[in-house]
Amino acid sequence: MMAEALAFLSVCAVVICTPGPDTALTVRNSIVGGRRGGVLTAAGIAAGQLVWTVAASVGIAGLLQ
Repeated sequence: MMAEALAFLSVCAVVICTPGPDTALTVRNSIVGGRRGGVLTAAGIAAGQLVWTVAASVGIAGLLQ
């Protein structure tokens, strides 16, 4: 049991620390458009994640009812 938990936590750490497409886009837009471009990109990504979170919450609430 302990070996499986350790393996799971190791994989989780690698997945969490690996930059994804959001990070790549933010870095690219920061380089091309400066600080403003990077901040606007990060704000757009956060807004998109907010929409996904609300949609998932509404869907789960609908299923539970």
